[in-house]
Amino acid sequence: MQTISKNIARSLIIDQQLPAPKKGKNGTLSTIEHLGYVQLDTISVIARAHHHILWTRVPNYRPDFLKTLVEKDKTVYDYWAHAASFLPMRDYQFSLYRKWEKAQKDKHWYAKHPKNMAYVLDQIKEQGPLMSKDLDKGTFTKTQDWAIPPIKQALMHLFMDGQIMIVGRKGFQKIYDLPENFLPSNVNIDLPTRQQYIEHIIRRDIQSHGLITTKSIGHLLKISIKEKQAVIDQLIQKGELTPIKIKGIDHLVYYGFTELVVCARS
Repeated sequence: MQTISKNIARSLIIDQQLPAPKKGKNGTLSTIEHLGYVQLDTISVIARAHHHILWTRVPNYRPDFLKTLVEKDKTVYDYWAHAASFLPMRDYQFSLYRKWEKAQKDKHWYAKHPKNMAYVLDQIKEQGPLMSKDLDKGTFTKTQDWAIPPIKQALMHLFMDGQIMIVGRKGFQKIYDLPENFLPSNVNIDLPTRQQYIEHIIRRDIQSHGLITTKSIGHLLKISIKEKQAVIDQLIQKGELTPIKIKGIDHLVYYGFTELVVCARS
């Protein structure tokens, strides 16, 4: 087991969070693929928060790069990581496990109302891409969950279950359609196993952070420490991960290469 200083650990983490900059739309895509996802945020100071993440990493970034990647190129999609996020389409398969989990549950914040969900799904099947404002509010069954309207609850459940997806936005208003109408033909839609899903989360987080603890992998995802550690141990055996000891810190961290590369700033 290798032991490194806190300065080296800090440099490794910063270098991995800020990879060599690439310009333009392709640089925007490679940044999202490297980070694993970029959290989509309604907070807007100068611009919405997710644009700031990309501005700091893509020298000539423009918001229309992201819009094109989602709506035209279909190399980025809009779903849930630890929160609403933009994710690389190449990893779409692994969202299917999360969607399958959500579909098994009776609620996601609010109770499911099958009649309302069926109405929304039927309308999208008949009319194609729709926004919430396109749906007739008078046809919805009222619910006791007052925090958001029944129409938005139905859309949220169908979206989280994977029955519909966000295919674009007008301003910040979501446009929904069926996945089969939007997904590129080469996207893998085979449901991964839980093992494959956890392996993906570990690889994704190691790639974006450089060094990571067992606890911090899969932030806010419902994966136990025991499950994560079991898969980490398997990946160490395969030679994919290396356990690292940082001087002055009790717990181990993990690095995504078998040979530790010490950067110049250390």
